[in-house]
Formats: sequence, C-alpha cells, structure tokens
Amino acid sequence: MEQTKSIIKPVKMDVRMTQAMRDWADVTGQEAPPPEIYFQNMETGAEYYHIAGGIGWPGFDPSAPGYGVIMAVKRSDEDRPAVICLEEIEEADATTLLEKCMAMREKYGFGLYEGLLSHFYGAPRFNDLITREINIGSEEESRFAVTKPRAFSEPNAFELYLQRLRHAMNKEKRFHIGKCHILLNRLMSLPPDAAKDSPQRHPAVFAAAGLYYTLAEQKSWNPYGPGAFVIDDEFE
Repeated sequence: MEQTKSIIKPVKMDVRMTQAMRDWADVTGQEAPPPEIYFQNMETGAEYYHIAGGIGWPGFDPSAPGYGVIMAVKRSDEDRPAVICLEEIEEADATTLLEKCMAMREKYGFGLYEGLLSHFYGAPRFNDLITREINIGSEEESRFAVTKPRAFSEPNAFELYLQRLRHAMNKEKRFHIGKCHILLNRLMSLPPDAAKDSPQRHPAVFAAAGLYYTLAEQKSWNPYGPGAFVIDDEFE
C-alpha cells in the first residue's frame, strides 16, 4: 500500500508544574515528570493533546456501510478540553475500509510517536479474519490492531456511548463534529429507539460514540499522555 504523507508534527511541551502533576507526585511518592509532547496539525496549525481512531464494521444491511473516524483532543487550558472529529470515511467493503483506515492513521501521525494511533477502537473480533489477512507481511509495529472501547462488555454499551456523545454535543459543547458530515447525517437519521439496537445496525455512530466515550473515560487530555492514571484492562 502506498504510504500517505502525515500532516501531524509532534512538539515538545514546555515544562510546567500543574496541579495534576502535584497530585500525581503526592499519590505515588515520586517526583512529577514534565509533560512530554503535543501534536500540531501542519495544515491548520491546530494543536492536540491526543489523536485516536475508531472503526465500525459494515453491517449486514447494505444501508449500514462500515465507518472509520479520526478524533483529536484539542490542546487548551480547560480542565476538560473539547474533542474534534478530524476525518471520516464510509465503506461497504470491509477490506477496503481497513485500507482506508490505515491511510488515515498514516496521515494523522502513526509511527511518529510511541503509541500514537497504534490501534483503532471498535469490535475486535468482528471481521478478525480480514484484519489478520491485511496484516500478512507487515512488520509487527505497523500492523493494524482493533481494541474494545471502554464499557464494550456492558449490555447497554451502545446506549452509554450514544448518551455520552449527545450530551457532549448538545449540553457540554465538548464534542465538535467539524467536517464529519457522514456522522452528522447518521446521527440525525437515527430512529428514536436506536440506543436499544445492535451496534452493527449503526456502524458510524457506534465507532464515533464509542471512541468519544473512551477518550472521555481515559481523560486523554492529561498532560502526561493518553491513558495516564488509567489501567486499560480491556485492551486486546
């Protein structure tokens, strides 16, 4: 596959002693480390604490194609920075969906910093064979991996994801849909009882809402980097 040029540049953060660092040092009894880096969009100048990807596999219904999305936590002085939807793709064929997701992760900095876009959040076992096939011949560090979003094992996971995303969009104004018009259209066309549906009926909403829920739960704006203070026991 032809490599996509990245538009992301890692930037070292200024050393500064925040309250979060003091708290971390008090709890662990260790010296608080300085912040590491943030990420800059070289096209727009926008700055992000963290960049992550989500995937929703194609449903059995032709009206539910697969979906891939890239989101970022905006760099700001707020206690809970906003998350913005940067780019999305929709594709009915699962193999083509994976290829396009791999191109998106290259564009948004995969490989530039340890752990950046090392996996996409989604249903890891669905279409697992296709994921293995596309990784044949790839170096371990460049393979495409899928891991479960937070609360994925909960029976009402899709409902939790959808509630959190809607609250962030409509009440808190902490989720900015940006130019992700596919997601906006999918959200607007959801039936009233969609939260009770199988996620396979709504791949785009599942991928985006599950990713946002995970970013919020992990507090991915933490200056130590994504997932600091969080033990991710759901990683596969």
